[in-house]
Amino acid sequence: MTKVLSAMACLVVAFIVYSMVGTPTVSQAAGLKARGAVVRDDKVRWVQMDLPQTKARKIRIELLTPKVNGKRQLWQFCKMDYVGLGTYRCGLDVSGSTPARSMDGKWLGKLKVDGKRVGDVTFRTR
Repeated sequence: MTKVLSAMACLVVAFIVYSMVGTPTVSQAAGLKARGAVVRDDKVRWVQMDLPQTKARKIRIELLTPKVNGKRQLWQFCKMDYVGLGTYRCGLDVSGSTPARSMDGKWLGKLKVDGKRVGDVTFRTR
């Protein structure tokens, strides 16, 4: 009887450990698709993406200008470490007469995880 109880206890412990650290992640960075959004504030346009649990290491949100002669320019980027499930955001100052606010047209936010593009979002500064 004690051997059976010991075996069951080992199985229960093994299951608990596996469920805590051994389960597969929800998605891998390579196959990940991120949902992008723009949150409007009077002074800032926040480009953000919600990420599930993944094995990602680096997050980068690039903000590109509206097209001029068919091309966009990288205006700024926000680079951060992946710290887990949640929302990652990058803000563009559009207060007063900032250069970004004066550019008319659709801006592009590129959402990248470990260097791979996982989503886009477009927005206007006005």
